[in-house]
Amino acid sequence: MKKIVFWVMMTLGVVSLQSCDKDDDNRLQVSANLQEAFKAGAYASWKVDDVDKIEKTDGSVTYVIEVESGEKEYELTYLEDGTLIREDTEWGEHTPIAPGQTSEVKDLVKAKYPQAVILDIEEEKGGIEVEIRGGNRQKEVYYALNNGTLSWVHTMYEVERREFTTLPESVQQVFTELSGSGMVIDDVDFFETETGNYYRVEVEDRGTDKYVYVAENGEMLQMKLKNYA
Repeated sequence: MKKIVFWVMMTLGVVSLQSCDKDDDNRLQVSANLQEAFKAGAYASWKVDDVDKIEKTDGSVTYVIEVESGEKEYELTYLEDGTLIREDTEWGEHTPIAPGQTSEVKDLVKAKYPQAVILDIEEEKGGIEVEIRGGNRQKEVYYALNNGTLSWVHTMYEVERREFTTLPESVQQVFTELSGSGMVIDDVDFFETETGNYYRVEVEDRGTDKYVYVAENGEMLQMKLKNYA
């Protein structure tokens, strides 16, 4: 993955994205969809500090727009079609993988998820994390890196609240029991692994954040404090 940084002034319709660097007047051409997406988004009125164009080895392009309002700063990552795929302040904590590993990772992902689109590849927690999109679902695929060899560990995606009623009845029953005991369910993630699939349920239990792990058959596997999970 290579990153090309532009300090630019970019005009999107009636919205101006103006950089802080007045000495460089390079102009970055963007798609009309990214014109419309930023203009219609929640950050249209925020000050734009920087626009980064990221070209990946597979030919795909993403844009990172740094915006700020008062003391708040965010980095917005868009696909060329205008889809906002990330809005956070942690871009600098993620490290692009070495160029020589890109093709290997891509081949591994395509072998497992042939129809998926690769959105991002980064070093993460001693391994490599790949963000993919298949259909309407965005997933994170994690590979461990041991002695130069990559091995698949898990694939994770968020289960939206509207999907709860489509889960196995035994899993829904666990959710009901957790709520009945006074816990509040915040988020649910589904993990696929070689040894079995499970749900990681983030709950608030009387002011304490915990993870409850539930197997696909509804068996409650374990409960941990969030900070130690």
